[in-house]
Amino acid sequence: MARILGINWVEGEMHCAYMDGNKLLGAWDAPAPVHELHEFNLAIRDVCSALKVRQGSLMAMSYESRLISHPFVHVPVMKREDLEKVLFRRADQEKVFEGQASWSWTRTLPSKEGDGVLLHLMPRSARNAIIRICEEFYLTPVRMVPLSEVMGRHLVGLTGGDDRFHMLVALFANQMEIMVARGDGTLLFLRDISTRWGGDAGRVQQEAERTALYAKQQFGVTIAVLWLAGSGAEQVAEQIGDRVSADEVRVDPIGNAAAPWAQEVTRLPSRLTSNLVPWYVQQRPRRRMIMRGTLLVLGVLLLLTVGTVVSVELLLRDHREDGREIAARMEVVQRQLAALERKAKAVEEEERRLRLFAQLELPQAPLLFLRHLATVVPDDLVLRRVEVSGRGERWPFSLQGAAGKDPDHGLELVERLEQGLTAPPMAATITLHGAQSWQRAVQQGDARSLARPLSFTLRGEVR
Repeated sequence: MARILGINWVEGEMHCAYMDGNKLLGAWDAPAPVHELHEFNLAIRDVCSALKVRQGSLMAMSYESRLISHPFVHVPVMKREDLEKVLFRRADQEKVFEGQASWSWTRTLPSKEGDGVLLHLMPRSARNAIIRICEEFYLTPVRMVPLSEVMGRHLVGLTGGDDRFHMLVALFANQMEIMVARGDGTLLFLRDISTRWGGDAGRVQQEAERTALYAKQQFGVTIAVLWLAGSGAEQVAEQIGDRVSADEVRVDPIGNAAAPWAQEVTRLPSRLTSNLVPWYVQQRPRRRMIMRGTLLVLGVLLLLTVGTVVSVELLLRDHREDGREIAARMEVVQRQLAALERKAKAVEEEERRLRLFAQLELPQAPLLFLRHLATVVPDDLVLRRVEVSGRGERWPFSLQGAAGKDPDHGLELVERLEQGLTAPPMAATITLHGAQSWQRAVQQGDARSLARPLSFTLRGEVR
């Protein structure tokens, strides 16, 4: 199992844990606040040096700062594929910053208004900068999740997965993270309170009371246990006692561990809907392993070839009379060498293309449109050219193709294609109907003059 560096970075407070499976190899706390990306770069340099982090280690991070927000979105019941199409559009509407958004999501328990999703939004440029800094120090990012994801998984271990509702308050120097969830870790709602609480138990009690009241009014639930975690949790628990609207108050023992939340994030799976690290970045270690295996096989083949060449040279020395036969064998060996060189060059070219692909920021809109298009194109319809643009909130597209030789059947095929595009979830608007160029000739009974096969051009846009 690869070693992994866990990072908990919350409003400038940064703690790290270097893990080998469940074994803690070392912990590190940033001596000064880390707010900006250049400060994060220096912190990663220092932690890699202090904990002697191996090159190629994985990296998992729980992250909260002013750059990330968690808007709540009401959604109807739908499949995950359709839900992500809706969230793709909502992410662009909900963001409060300029530029493209990097987004992930967490499903919450249903409320009185229906099902809900917690969107996690941050600038894509900031997300990419964090990934790039980690890679500069030979770390492979595999997950970057909001702190609430780690807290939810941790809560399951505290409660045993019961069906009561719990409030977990995580205390940091510059923030209180308050989560209300069921004992199985399913989130009800979340509050990020950026404040220097400074050991003020009264402030913690006030925010806990507000949270419990909101849970009662909006969701009709009562808090069974209030859990306090972090520095000063024991003192706060002693002072607030039974003055909060919860059946009991407990201190989370996680506060006694070194870099506790950083340890917890290393135990999460990578395939989470809340993970902000792109899938192609997570797969880089696997691609490198495959490439190394391929190069190893080629190296073995090359050694075998060299051994063959040496054997042939010895045969030439010992059997001069078989010169023609040996020359033929040498020719075969040279062809093998040339073939191996071509294979090695092909592998190098493939590695170069993979590196270029990993640096691309592929637009999401064309991929979603093409995935939907593949499900609505009739079998007898042939698409020859597809163009789609994913800039902004409008996705203009153009389709060109052939509809067979029978005008009536071709008209039916094009109409079926248009119906598939205008129906939900894509709900496209058609600006140029596909069969417009030859539909008039069919209606006038002059179909014989049409060229075969019948071509069509269809244009429209998705909003």
